[in-house]
Parts: sequence; structure tokens; C-alpha cells
Amino acid sequence: MKLLFIFLAISVGILFLWATRSRKKKIRSRFISRSNLSFEELYKEYFLKDFPDKELVRELLEHVASYLDIPVGVLRPNDSFNKELKEEKGWEFDSGFDMLFIEMEEMAKKKDVDIESIEINTLKDYLKTMILLY
Repeated sequence: MKLLFIFLAISVGILFLWATRSRKKKIRSRFISRSNLSFEELYKEYFLKDFPDKELVRELLEHVASYLDIPVGVLRPNDSFNKELKEEKGWEFDSGFDMLFIEMEEMAKKKDVDIESIEINTLKDYLKTMILLY
């Protein structure tokens, strides 16, 4: 009986690791055709014009990238939360990705800022809203 329990525990662990790896691979495949730019290149090419606070942009992009487990250098301002940045089906609640928006809502409450009417569809929208809350 003890061996059966150990076997089942190991099997579940292996299955979880395989599913997690598969999820990460699917998300990364969305960005495979993009150059992985250094942060300096990324900021200069895509973010400098709209976001002058380079270090805050770095912090926010690293935060988003960490939830998706992708390099910061493949993110682009027009990446959509409904397409490129969307969590894989079945992982929506387990990945922690929703924490980006929960954290945003908590910051808005603390700052007494109403963000209900703000549409956040793209990474650029997310950055603009978060910068408003800092």
C-alpha cells in the first residue's frame, strides 16, 4: 500500500511538471519569431516615446514577463491580453497571471483612483494605468 502511494505521488508530480513545461512552451511559441532585444534596445525602440520613466518601465515589464515566464525583450506595447499575453487555457487561475490585475486594483483602491472605466487591452494600456497609480 505504501509503495502504491509513493508511486501515485511521483506520477502526479511528473504529470504536473510535464503540464507546466507544456504550458510554458506554448506561451513562448507565441514570441518565437520576435527578436529578444536587450532592455535598452526595447525601451528605445518601443517605449521611450510614451514612457519617459525608464526604470519604472523596466520594473513593470519584468513583472509582466515573470508571470508569463518569457524574456522581457520579446514584449511589445501592442501585445494584447487577449492574444499574445493570454494565459493558456486551463491555467487561467493557477498561473498567478491574474495577480497583475488584482495588484492593479489594490493599488487603485489605496490611491483612491477609479480605474473601472479604463480599458486595458494591451501591454501599453497596462503600463499607462500602472504608471498612473505609482
